[in-house]
Amino acid sequence: MRHMKMLGLAAVAAAALMAFVGAGTASAKEGVLCSTTSNPCNSKWAVGTGLDFSLKSGTSARVTNKANGETLDTCTGTGTTVGGTLTANPDATGTATVENSTLLWKSCTFPTTTVAGFAGKYKVERIAGTSNGTVRADAETRVTTNTVLFGSCVYGVKAGAHLGVITEGKGTLATFKTENAELERLTGSQAVCPEKELLTAEYVLTSPENTTLSVSSS
Repeated sequence: MRHMKMLGLAAVAAAALMAFVGAGTASAKEGVLCSTTSNPCNSKWAVGTGLDFSLKSGTSARVTNKANGETLDTCTGTGTTVGGTLTANPDATGTATVENSTLLWKSCTFPTTTVAGFAGKYKVERIAGTSNGTVRADAETRVTTNTVLFGSCVYGVKAGAHLGVITEGKGTLATFKTENAELERLTGSQAVCPEKELLTAEYVLTSPENTTLSVSSS
């Protein structure tokens, strides 16, 4: 009898474990880039497609000190862009992945550059009930700001960090907006380079042209 009772408890535990694993699988993040506003997607973007987002006209990319809100760097120039290649756009569970090829900063308060080999990449997760997507870093990105008097400050965005949101639209009506994306100091004087910075910018899709960018779950 005791043996049967133990078997019963083991069966309950196994069922609970399977339910837990199943729940984790079902809640996995999904995101597919789609050229139609549909869910599930009926016209996926092809792997290998190049994407370019350019700073929205009349706006700026602004970097502030997280601790006190002070503006540290502002980039306003045409050519401030985020460009990359779609390297994954899965059929089932998974997220679209874009590997950055360019991350350019123009007409900034201080000379600002992306560290070679650290342009990073990002994943896009569909926001439930919408055709928009949350953008998260999938590999570290490093950016250097060269101050005239105090040398360089190098900041990084770590894998998994929230970067911003892609809003569905066609052509330049599709946007990628970063709002207080967090950058952490990697090197540079603690007296001059704040521990953490926040990046706020709004980009519009400039390539491919006249194409709908929508985020589906599959």
